[in-house]
Amino acid sequence: MPERFEQLAAGATELRVELKRGDAVARAGDNWNLEWTSEGSDAPVIERDGLVLRIRQRNNGFLPGGIDSKRLDMKLTVPPSVEVIELRTGLGKVDAEGLRARLTMTTGNGSVSLHDAGGEGSLNTGNGAVSINGYDGTLVASTGNGRVKVDRLKGTLTLNTGNGTVEVLDVEGRVRASTGNGEVKLTGVAGEVELNSGHGAMDILAPRSLDVQANTAMGAIHVDGGSLRGMRANSMMGEIRCATRLEPGTYDITSAMGAVEVQLPADALARVDAQTSFGQVHSDFPLVRVGRSGPMGFGGVRMVGSIGEGEPRVELNLRSGKGTIRLHRVAQDAPRGHLESRPAPPAWPIPEPPPPHIDAPPYPDIQSGSQDPTLAVLEAVARGELTPEQAERLLAATPNQT
Repeated sequence: MPERFEQLAAGATELRVELKRGDAVARAGDNWNLEWTSEGSDAPVIERDGLVLRIRQRNNGFLPGGIDSKRLDMKLTVPPSVEVIELRTGLGKVDAEGLRARLTMTTGNGSVSLHDAGGEGSLNTGNGAVSINGYDGTLVASTGNGRVKVDRLKGTLTLNTGNGTVEVLDVEGRVRASTGNGEVKLTGVAGEVELNSGHGAMDILAPRSLDVQANTAMGAIHVDGGSLRGMRANSMMGEIRCATRLEPGTYDITSAMGAVEVQLPADALARVDAQTSFGQVHSDFPLVRVGRSGPMGFGGVRMVGSIGEGEPRVELNLRSGKGTIRLHRVAQDAPRGHLESRPAPPAWPIPEPPPPHIDAPPYPDIQSGSQDPTLAVLEAVARGELTPEQAERLLAATPNQT
C-alpha cells in the first residue's frame, strides 16, 4: 500500500480527501505518506485524475442521517508542491499543520484546527470549535455552534459563529468577526477590525493603533490600554467604556441605553460633542452647554467644547439615548484602563418600579396674554420654576386645547 500510494501521488498538485466518519489529519513534509486505521478492514479508495489525487472512504452502510457506520481515521504527509488541499469529513475532527496552499477544511460535526500555515484558507464546521494558531494570508473560518480562537495571524481574517465566543490574539491586518450569541475578545490586535454581535459583550485589550467598528444589539463594549486611531462603536443596550490612547482621528461612540465613559490625557487636543437624550454629562474638562441638535427629552443635555490650545487632533462624538456620559482627565503618564466596572445589562429590559405618588405642583402663574397651559409649563421650565420631572407630570395632565 505505501509504495502504491507514493506512485499514485507523485507529481500531484491537488489533494482531495473525503470521509464520511473519521478524523482527517494533514501535515507538511518532504514526501507523500498515508497512514489510516479503520473499524473494519476496508482501505480507503485512492484515485488519480491528472494532477488531482483523491482519497475517499468506501460506502459500507449508513447510520441515520446518512453517515457511514464504520470509522476511518486518516493521517497524511503532504509535500510543499501541492497547491490545493481539501479535507472533508461528515463526522470527525479536521486538523492541519505547516501547509502553504489554498486550503479547505470542513466537518459536519467536529473541531477544526490549523497550525503554522499560510495561503488562502476556508475552515467550516457545523458544530464544533475552530482553532487557528499561526497563519499568514487570507482566512475565513465559521462554525454554527462553537468557540472560534485565533492566535498569531497576519493578513485578512473573517470569523463567524452562530453561538459561541470569538477570541483573537496577536493579529495584524484586517479582521471581521461576527457572533449571533457570544462574547468577542480581542487582545494585542493591530490594523482594522469590524465586530458584530447580536447578544454579547466586546472586550478590546491593548490594541495597537487599531481602527475599530463595533456593533452589538445587547452587550457592553470595553476598550482598555493600547491605542486606537479611530472608532465607531454602537450598543443598543449596554455601556461603552474607552480607556485607551486616542491617536488623531474620529471617534463616534453611541449607546441607545447605557452609560458612555471615555478617558483623555490632560494635554489632549480634542473637539468634543456629548449629547444624551435622558441623562447627564460629567466632564473633567470645561464644556459648554448648547442647544439641541435633534429631538431630546426634558432630561437631555448637550455639551460641546474644544480641549487644549491648538488645532484639535481628535474628534470625539459621544451619544447616549438613556444614560450618563463621563469624560475623564488622566495624567499623561498614567496607565490607561481600569475604569470603574459596572454590572452588565440584564438580558431583557426590566421595568423600573413606579415612583411613589407625589401630588403634582400647581400650574405656574400664566403671564398676561398667555392662554395656553402647555406653553406656560414650558416657560416655567425655562425660568427654572419647574423641574423636568414636574413638567412631564403637568403636561400629562394638561387638557387638550381646541
